[in-house]
This record gives sequence, structure tokens and C-alpha cells, in this order.
Amino acid sequence: MKTWMTVLLTTGLMACVSPAETVNFEDTEVGKLPVHWTGAKTGEGEPKWAVVADGSAPSQPNVLKQSGVATYPVCIKEDTRIRDGYVEVKFKSVSGKEDQAGGVLWRCKDADNYYVARANANEDNVVLYKTVNGKRTALDIVGRKGGYGVKEPVPSGTWHTLRVEFAGNKFTVILNGKKLFDAQDDTFTDSGKVGLWTKADSVTLFDDFSYGSVAAAQPATLKLIQTIPLPGVTGRFDHFAIDAKGHRLFVAALGNNTLEVVDIAAGKRLKSIAGLHKPTGVLYLANPNQVGVANGDDGTFKLLDGASYDVVKSLSSLDDADNVRFDPKARMIYIGYGSGALAVIDAATMKQTGSIKLPAHPESFQLESGGARIFVNVPDAQQVAVIDREKQSVTAAWPMTEFQANFPMALDEVNHRLFIGCRKPARLVVLDTTTAKPVTSIVISEDTDDLFYDATRKRLYLSCGEGYLDVVAQRDADRYERMERVATVPGARTSFYSPQLDRLWLAVPQRSTQPAEIRTYQPE
Repeated sequence: MKTWMTVLLTTGLMACVSPAETVNFEDTEVGKLPVHWTGAKTGEGEPKWAVVADGSAPSQPNVLKQSGVATYPVCIKEDTRIRDGYVEVKFKSVSGKEDQAGGVLWRCKDADNYYVARANANEDNVVLYKTVNGKRTALDIVGRKGGYGVKEPVPSGTWHTLRVEFAGNKFTVILNGKKLFDAQDDTFTDSGKVGLWTKADSVTLFDDFSYGSVAAAQPATLKLIQTIPLPGVTGRFDHFAIDAKGHRLFVAALGNNTLEVVDIAAGKRLKSIAGLHKPTGVLYLANPNQVGVANGDDGTFKLLDGASYDVVKSLSSLDDADNVRFDPKARMIYIGYGSGALAVIDAATMKQTGSIKLPAHPESFQLESGGARIFVNVPDAQQVAVIDREKQSVTAAWPMTEFQANFPMALDEVNHRLFIGCRKPARLVVLDTTTAKPVTSIVISEDTDDLFYDATRKRLYLSCGEGYLDVVAQRDADRYERMERVATVPGARTSFYSPQLDRLWLAVPQRSTQPAEIRTYQPE
């Protein structure tokens, strides 16, 4: 299947690309090569390129497999001509005694003349080469003379994403959302084809092959304007809440067992509230200036005074308490919890008045403001549950079987569109809330956990643990295009968008040399 979209390049090497194509091989007959692809080799041997079914494929059911033996097996997409742009693929090394490698080609003239960036599971490194008349030469990294690529773990049996962005004589290599290095070379300056590459006896699978060429420059959709450090915070983050008037951001530091209170005007942390137990969902009540925190480990919903941050109320018996939502008209709080339920809490008395049963643990859910429905992601049941909150019961179950692991959700109530972020495979799914029918789906980055709809700009923002913020344009109620993939940090998958303040915040967890921080983006 071919998916057309508009995307921006991630590193700033160039501004944007023309409508890009993603090929996931699902429409190709098993045992064949896709149309316009040619299997070949650099050097000697017998490469074997063919589409096969694979249960681990990021985009089910098929992948492109290389299982022959040659000096350098290559597979070239013959109908491409790109000078400046990008090429990207998901690959998995399966086996190989001499080598276990996967790579991408660009500015390819033929099987003996091209640029290639490859990742090697045997050597745990990533290297960029030029191949001229069949002879391969490693290119120097910018800022370093000599050497041989960079060391980087590339475990076999695992899917990885390899991407190269190229403009003029400058190339940027990215693996799994992490920029590894830049290189420069003037050997091939004209347009060429893109394609795939392996080495020797490597048995390698490929999926979601994507490429695009440079178009006219366009402004970035999200501009990073502030970084707020959170020293001492470890582990992953979960959900946010905002005090728009007081310019406070509340961030559940789930792995740190704290609630981080951030002054977004001053760009600093105000307080780290300890004594929590796996904080997940957060809610700010402007009147009477209180903060609610759901705790997954001890099954409580703690209400904190908004000035002193002291606990003023604690509700229990909410095992695995998670997402929290507020109905401002009815003054009711909803909390997803347990093996399948939404707790209903009266915000005035802070007493639980009901429990709405669900078939499995609920993830993100959204409330209609002009109706009585609640839409609930229930990934373990492979469905979106529809609740009538007046009757406090489930009235419908919309199946999510083709695209699964449906975690984040957003709602465009005006156009009757429900947006679902799925992880298996990575897709944004659009549903019609009047008919319960799918409208469309588009490829997104991996491991999405938060999703927001910007009604003013007609955009969607998705934070993805692969290491990107995806920006999707709503052209109309039925047409959507991915505009940009803003490179962030792998693991940074939770975020929050405030329409009142027109800002988006991304939580970046502490990993290795990367400190914990909150990044503030201004939509453009």
C-alpha cells in the first residue's frame, strides 16, 4: 500500500519535503517484488529479494525480505528521482554469520554507484559510505577526521528506524529518532533513485519505506521556545494539567512518585510534591483552586490544596487509577481505573456517586460538551466504548481490530470526528462519531501516548516515544496529512496542549546523559 503525505524534515537540514510516499508492501503478492522495484547486487553473488508475510511487521501483514547471499544486495525503486530530501525505513536483522546489516540508498545511479547509510547488528555501529563503480568508501563524520561511523546498539531481532536527510553535499543520519552524525561529500550531486541495501549473508526484513524530495520552504509548525529543567526527577512521566490563569503546569512524574509543579511564565519548577504512588492522571479545579492526582499503585485520588499543596481529601478503592476528566457543567469528575471502569465523583462533595463498567482497563477518554457521550479507549478489549453519562452505562462498542493498542484520543466535536492514536501498527485513526465508521488512517511515529486537537489551526499534535512530535493537518473533515515530524528524544511520549495559552509542553524523561526537562513549543 502507498500512503501519500506531506512531512517536514526533522533536523533542520532543510525546511520541508513534497508529498512523500510510504510503501509498506501490503498490496504486493507474497513471493514477488513490488512494482517499480528491482533487486540487484554490487559485486558478486545471488541476492534474493521478495515480499513475505511476517507476524512482527510494523504494518501488517507483509515485509520485504532479503535472504540471498551477495557482496552487497541492493533493491532499487526505479521510479524515483530525488536530489535533496530524505529516505527512511524500518528494518530488522534476522540472521547472518558474516554480517547482519540493513541500509538505505539515495542518489543511486545504478547498482554500482550510490550513497548508502547502514546499521550493523554484528558490529553495533552505523556507517555512511559512497559506492563508486562498485568500490565502497566510508565517509568522514563532520568534526572528526578518520574513524569508521559511530558505535550504536543495533540488536538483531528488533525493529529499528533508519533515516537519512540530504541536501546539497550535507547528509544527516538518524537511528530510532536519535541524530547520530553529519557527513559531507560531493561525489554524487545530481538526482538519483532511492532504495535498500544489505551485505553478504544478512537476512533482513524491511517495512514502511518512506521518501520525499525538497519542496518550497515552509515555516515550522512547532517552535521550541523554552526548556525547563527538572533536576533529580527520574523515571517516566504520565499526564498533565494546567492552571492557565496562574500559569502553573502540573506534571505527573510517575516513575519518580512525585507531582512536579512548574511556573511556565518564569520557566522554573515551583515545587516537587512527594509521597505519591505512581501518579498518573492530573486535574486542576480553578474553583476552589485544588489539584486532583490519581495514583495507580495505592488506588487513590488525592485532592491537594492549590496554595499549600497539602492533601485535603483522599478517595480510595480505585485500583490502577489512571486518566482523569472533568465535566464542568455537571461538576462531575471521571477517573478510569481497575480492570474496567470509570468512577463518577461529585466535585462538590468529593464523594463517588457511581461506577460505569467497562470490558477492560480504560486509557484516554473524551467527553462531549454538547452531548452526553463519553468515548473511551479500551485497548485490551480492542474497542472504543461509548458511554451515556446520564444513564451511566455503555451504549456501543466500536471495534479497533485492524489498528490496535489504541491509547491516546482527541475529539473534534464540531465535525463529529474522533481521533485515535494506535501503536499496532502506528496509525492515526479517524472515526465518524455519527456513524461509528472509520473515515481514514495515516502513518504516524511509533509509541504515541498523547494526542491533542488544535481547533484554531485545524491540526493534531501527537507525542511519540520513538522520538518525535507529529503534526497532522486537517484539510477537511475527511482529509488529513502529516505535516511535520519534530525530532525530540526517544521516550518523550507524554505532552499537553493548552488552547487558552496556545502552547504545547513535552515531558522529556531522564535517560543516560539526557536530563529530565519540560520543553515548551509555540505553534506557528
